[in-house]
Amino acid sequence: MGVEEVKVVESSIVKPSEETPRHGLWLSSLDLMLAKSGHVPLVYFYRSCARADGDVFFDVARLKVALAGRLGVDGDGRLQVDCAEQGVPLLVAHSDHTVNEFSSFKPSPELRRLFVPCVGDSLSVVCAIQVTFLRCGGVALGAALHHAVVDGASTFHFFRTWSAFSSGGGPSELSGAVANEIFIISKDQVAALKRACTGGGGDVSTFCALGAHVWRCVVAARRLPPNATTRLVFRANVRGRLRPPIPDSYFGNGIIMLGATGKAQDVASEEHLASIAGRIRGVISRMDDELVHSAIDYLELDLGGSSLPAKPAGSLPKTELRVVKWLDMTAYGADFGWGKPLVMHLAVQQRAGFVYLMDGVDGSVPIHVSLEQAILNDFRRLLYANAAKL
Repeated sequence: MGVEEVKVVESSIVKPSEETPRHGLWLSSLDLMLAKSGHVPLVYFYRSCARADGDVFFDVARLKVALAGRLGVDGDGRLQVDCAEQGVPLLVAHSDHTVNEFSSFKPSPELRRLFVPCVGDSLSVVCAIQVTFLRCGGVALGAALHHAVVDGASTFHFFRTWSAFSSGGGPSELSGAVANEIFIISKDQVAALKRACTGGGGDVSTFCALGAHVWRCVVAARRLPPNATTRLVFRANVRGRLRPPIPDSYFGNGIIMLGATGKAQDVASEEHLASIAGRIRGVISRMDDELVHSAIDYLELDLGGSSLPAKPAGSLPKTELRVVKWLDMTAYGADFGWGKPLVMHLAVQQRAGFVYLMDGVDGSVPIHVSLEQAILNDFRRLLYANAAKL
């Protein structure tokens, strides 16, 4: 694809409509823990929507709502958000592409380059937005949001709130080739996996069932030595586990890292699926107010005096898999007044070893995987073959 296939026609800084207090906004240890992740690239695709009232489809003037701070450091060198009305970079672009050209919506560096605003070395930028009008009349809405300020829950809360206002409702070094793909697990397959994890009795969450299934498929596809210790790491939402709980609308990082371990031969075994799902569920059930505060205290000692950490380079160890839960977050709730998005997903993940579980249509679960290119076909075969046996 040529660089002229997306042409920026407007570049502006959107600032608050009214004067706001100038101050430094303290970041918690949970925020600092994720600051090294940098900007998360997201893309929403919308089909053209004709409105009887003559409303302009994706009126940019209505979208100009700001997340106006910048990342900086306080007097002690600790990372904070500097609130001084710096504003949000907003790009408006035109493209000869159409929505149908991206019907597979496969994450890729090209997708990010075309539709996600490039912040370059501007690590201080908290949020940048790009609205690209496509030849077919549709729109690609790209965003780069810094993980020091938002996690998954607050990201989608921000988009829902922003869209409600609008509608009037109130690269790193890689270790080998990395492939990004999205696989769809149907509603029936999800139900079958959950039954297999409970033996027909009891209950297990979609996350625990799919987490166990994906973990075993990755371990088998990587052909780890039978006695190798493998680890599943995931981010757990602490909002409801604190006492008193913090509201779902809390804007910031409200997650800690949890993990489960096991021998490769056990994790990859079909007979142990229920046991592995139970192991994940047990880790989650033990997350209470005391554990969360212990994790925060540890992070404060480890990260409290640091400024922006360096971004990690390379892929994860092959014995490790990280699963990110974007389930039950109403990711498709960003209706700016012109209809809900056709699709939304991460633009690209350039480190191997990450899996994102997302809400799909009619109870299905799209799984965005970032794995070594060499094992992708084996993973695909195992993912669906194992599910078909249930």
